Amino acid sequence: MNGVNGQLTDWSQVNWKKARQIVRNLRHRIFRARKLGQWKQRAKVAEIVNQKSSEPIA
Repeated sequence: MNGVNGQLTDWSQVNWKKARQIVRNLRHRIFRARKLGQWKQRAKVAEIVNQKSSEPIA
């Protein structure tokens, strides 16, 4: 990573394999919590997803 405070400066610097792995894990956690009726847990994980999606890349 380059740039100020270790921020990414270009899309090509994104570790896409790691990003897909994180998204897959979060989606699985949401699905599992919903299936088990753990609505608070599902809401917490959904909030994590919303926070991550709003973070800037650069």
